[in-house]
Amino acid sequence: MHRRNRNVVAGGVLAAAAAVMLMVGPATLSAQPVTHRIDGEQAVRQLRLATLGFVEQGQWASAKAGTEQLLAGNAEDPVGLELRRLLDAHDRVEKTRRLQRQEAYDESATQVAGYIAKQEWEEALAESTRTADLAPEKADLQKKTWYPTLVQKCLQLAQEHKDKGEWLKATAVYSELSSLQTDSDNEYRRMAKKTARFARLEALYHTPEDSAKQINGIDEGMFREALNQVHRFYVTDPDYKKMTVTALECLHALTEVPSLTKAFPVLADEATRKKFADGVDNLRKKAQDQQAIHFADIHQYFVRAGVVNEDTVKLPKALMVREFFDGALDELDPFSSMIWPTEKSEFDKQMNGEFTGVGIQISLKDGQLTVVSPLEDTPAYRAGIQADDVIIAINDESTKDITLNQAVQKITGPANTQVVLTIRRPGRRDPIDFTLVRARIQIQTVKGWVRDEKGQWEYMVDNDYHIGYVRVTNFMRRTVADLEKAIDAMARQNVRGLIIDLRFNPGGLLTQAVEMGDLFIDKGLIVSTRGRTIQGSEEFAHEGGTNTTLPIIVLVNDYSASAAEIVSGALRDTNRAIIVGQRTYGKGSVQNVIPVGGFDPQLGAAKDPPAYMKLTTAYYYLPGGESIHRHEDSKTWGVNPTVEVDVTRDEVQDILDLRRDSDILHRPGEVRVPTTQPDDRSGAPTTQPDHVAIDAQMDAALLVLRAELLKRKL
Repeated sequence: MHRRNRNVVAGGVLAAAAAVMLMVGPATLSAQPVTHRIDGEQAVRQLRLATLGFVEQGQWASAKAGTEQLLAGNAEDPVGLELRRLLDAHDRVEKTRRLQRQEAYDESATQVAGYIAKQEWEEALAESTRTADLAPEKADLQKKTWYPTLVQKCLQLAQEHKDKGEWLKATAVYSELSSLQTDSDNEYRRMAKKTARFARLEALYHTPEDSAKQINGIDEGMFREALNQVHRFYVTDPDYKKMTVTALECLHALTEVPSLTKAFPVLADEATRKKFADGVDNLRKKAQDQQAIHFADIHQYFVRAGVVNEDTVKLPKALMVREFFDGALDELDPFSSMIWPTEKSEFDKQMNGEFTGVGIQISLKDGQLTVVSPLEDTPAYRAGIQADDVIIAINDESTKDITLNQAVQKITGPANTQVVLTIRRPGRRDPIDFTLVRARIQIQTVKGWVRDEKGQWEYMVDNDYHIGYVRVTNFMRRTVADLEKAIDAMARQNVRGLIIDLRFNPGGLLTQAVEMGDLFIDKGLIVSTRGRTIQGSEEFAHEGGTNTTLPIIVLVNDYSASAAEIVSGALRDTNRAIIVGQRTYGKGSVQNVIPVGGFDPQLGAAKDPPAYMKLTTAYYYLPGGESIHRHEDSKTWGVNPTVEVDVTRDEVQDILDLRRDSDILHRPGEVRVPTTQPDDRSGAPTTQPDHVAIDAQMDAALLVLRAELLKRKL
């Protein structure tokens, strides 16, 4: 991850404040020599401004040096005294973090060594991912004496899983090995992708009944129609050669999963299967050797593969269409995909927001049923289910051979009924059972700091400085309206500064992102979209009804995506806010849902098409012209914070725990558990002396905003 240089201006420069004018802007600091001497009140004011500017840049050491310079000149300087208090409190938080991280690292490394001594390789690998996260540098793990042995044994273990056809287990091993590597593209990630492909096939086509359902309603016309849409509207020029090669690899994979013979008995004949595999592989080699493949060629390769199929195994044509085109789309990007007829009903329900369930977003990550994120104020969230939890069973039935649609169908159901999810959590050895009661999911997207005795949100996080706080969890139809209500409530309490927390926000409606930016930006561009063939668009701020004076801090992390990145990037680029946290996710692409199939030359497109395609057609661009999208080979992406505060996986869990604590509705008179976040004025944690749950990013945001409010008084 790119790190900013936080030592641009050293403390020694501050000692020469009488001879040097430090020019402080909203996001930059520079030293400019002047020809006349600055002394007296003007020198003190310039030193104060410079020191507060260092805080706003997250340059803590320079801020401390400036504070000491202020107090050396006047031991009672009010700004110096207040800054010393604030910086000392920040130091106490950072000291606690360092101690806890070192202790956790030592403990985790010891556990890994213990697992290795007992030859418990999977446990050792799972714990080593936590060790790597806690290490000062990930490369430090590779210096451990046990690391080469661990990798070697785990590769052997993955091969054993593959030999047994245990594709999910092999995928899990390769994925965890990949996470230990320091390079962005490594062989273990490719191996994980391949075994995940086998796991997907086994799950989709487990029985003849499952297979018939998965390919029902698919025809070659859908493939031609969807391919034409890719050619016309995809955001960049498609690489048809890569698409063709991967599509043929996916057809070849049908011959590499022995269990598919249950669904397709024709694959049981070894000689015929081998003839099909060789024929498809020869086509793949020809495509690989071809200098360039054009739009029309990719369909011709499908036709040739169909001839090979008819001469050998005679697999259903609908199966050939689905596997070939899914493989082709896989080469475009992670967000372009087909919604086949069997998936359309569930997709329509999600598009309309009509569902009853437990409140989790799930995906097949490396072939494993994985929680992308729990949704706020839902049964799953309140129970403590977390992002990256792997669901290994639903109602005591293994998810090994489950598809995403099957999982959704099993987890969702009528309101007030129960479902039991068995979770395997990274860093924990034993699975956890969660008994959840299904409910209609109604999401509140704007939240405050804590709930009052009546269960209503309190938005003021610091009554001394009059700092307000809102947490925006998604961008939905009422998000901006609810945010305006929260700001009105804070205005009645004389709010002077605002923290907008967009961490863990996966995005949502573009219109709401634009409206939120328009609340605080008085004029100029907020976001634009550009594609290869579609007409671009620009969204501008409107004068009137805009709050241009309230100082703002926006909190982001690597789970902040899409609409959250548009808002934070626009506020940063227009110098309207200071961004604190971690670089954002980098989801800056626009997907259009295109009807596929059912086209009649006389009637046109069908009113209720049998399938859809989600296709990336454009990218979002920030006011400064920067694309936030993360491509496979990207070196930069997302929104970089002004003040970077990295946190470990353990600390992320602490932050989520603190949020959950604040979300709980208590009955009147019920004893509340005090927060474990240290009070930055007393410096003392209230509970759990052995482990203090710290939100270091929030702590930094408060410090930066307090500095901005102090500066406005000068």
